[in-house]
Amino acid sequence: MTKIKKLRIAFIALLLVVFSVVGFVVFYQQLRKRSKAAPLGTPELLFATVDNPPMQGDNGIKIAVKINPNSVATELYSFDIEAKFDASKLELKNTGGVDANVTLAPDVLKQSVTLVGTDTIHIVGTKTGSPFTPANQLIADIAFKMKSGSTFPLTFSWGAVTLQVTNFVKVPLTINDNSSSSSSSSDSSGGGVSLSFASSKQTYSVGEEVSIDIMVDTNNQQISSTGVYFSYPANILAHKSTTINTNTFDSTAINGVTPPVVPSTTGTVVINAARKTAISGNLKVATVKFTASVDGTANLAYIKDNCTVYTFNDSPQNILTTVNSYTVTVGTTSSSSSTSSGGSSSSVIPGEQIESNGDILHINSTTFDQAPTRYEQVVNLEKGDYVLSGGALTYTSRGREVLVVLACGESDCGDGKKLNDVIGQTPHFPLSTTFQRQEVTIHISDAGDKKKYVVRIFVEDGSEADFDYVSLTDIWGGEKLQDYHFNTVSKISSPRKYPDYWEMDMAGSIYGTIDTTKGKDGALYINSSSRQ
Repeated sequence: MTKIKKLRIAFIALLLVVFSVVGFVVFYQQLRKRSKAAPLGTPELLFATVDNPPMQGDNGIKIAVKINPNSVATELYSFDIEAKFDASKLELKNTGGVDANVTLAPDVLKQSVTLVGTDTIHIVGTKTGSPFTPANQLIADIAFKMKSGSTFPLTFSWGAVTLQVTNFVKVPLTINDNSSSSSSSSDSSGGGVSLSFASSKQTYSVGEEVSIDIMVDTNNQQISSTGVYFSYPANILAHKSTTINTNTFDSTAINGVTPPVVPSTTGTVVINAARKTAISGNLKVATVKFTASVDGTANLAYIKDNCTVYTFNDSPQNILTTVNSYTVTVGTTSSSSSTSSGGSSSSVIPGEQIESNGDILHINSTTFDQAPTRYEQVVNLEKGDYVLSGGALTYTSRGREVLVVLACGESDCGDGKKLNDVIGQTPHFPLSTTFQRQEVTIHISDAGDKKKYVVRIFVEDGSEADFDYVSLTDIWGGEKLQDYHFNTVSKISSPRKYPDYWEMDMAGSIYGTIDTTKGKDGALYINSSSRQ
């Protein structure tokens, strides 16, 4: 072998070593970058832009504050967080301080919202009803505007954070410019990332299965996960099943599927599907099946603030821009029975007029703070039939309205019913100038024998009502609830009192004031806006 050939071989060998080392370094750096993403089971605190493009024509920028449980074993309800922003470039958009610029999610109860210094918003609160889920992450929206002369980039970060777990990841956000990665147009050819519904037909008969596909169009962008939260009229459609499309999403990366029927005429389906590798296209996320129960027009609607489509990269961003509703018809109906979130439902059944005994539990989730206000009482039941009933005078009926529910109170109540799943519910209490009685017969099967259940009084979305009583009786008329007429109260501090045996269905303590002119010990008013 000549000396020149030897030199060539040595040179080539040296190049291979160099490229191998460089390749390993690049690979290692990428691996380190990937390791920054929170592993499954570690919650994440996130920021996201609400509008697209981020800065609107009035220089306003709205930022969503979110928490992704990420399949953590602990149910997350309460939070104490500090969201920080660059005060040299940003200020609160509206006059009136933080209260005029921080909008909490409808199912979040505010304990306090304060501005600390000039660059930190301190939010303390609790998720009501069910815990945070991968597809129901919103804590609050914060409205900012750019100061005159300010320029991008804009940064958002986290200060002190306290959750119900100690291990979590705080993900900052940097907005480099006002360019948009996707269009706000609902036309997929225009660049928008969208969620939609699809089915083989839109008209069904009572008793027929209704199969709905959940679709995400990524508009050629690489994504890692999709979070879906949509509502449906539970009085028209009965949920049967939710199945993730494992041909598209990794079954091992699915964080959870939760299709609870919210205790009202509005049900919700919550889905979170994820992948270990990137994917793009017009993709089927899942198939949701219902049974058509009664004639009517059923509107399926995504709750955009609770939906996500995250990019597949080192700094995942929610790039969802458009959600599209869908309507199916059961039977032949000349008018729609669906309602907007701000109005009352047309499905309310007139109740039986009754006389009040004067001991009234007054509940009001004010329009200024629409977090649901719910009283509950735990009861152990044996198998058999029961009558759940209540008497209420409803002043205001909005959104999810006013009703009484029997729910599962432990991890498994049999027949597929899990904790907080609805076993039965009364019809909604109608608007009336007199007390109205509503009732429903509920059957507890052998599988549900000797289980723990919860009776809950729901007053939702700015509704307001006086409850005269709530009762659960067996077939012999035996009352299963304590203090079902609210005629005994525990004095907390003058003039505040609390009905014995009933608890708030939320963290923290909220007590109403007593009107001593009514009832034995006076009527209990909760957060009353019309009855001061």
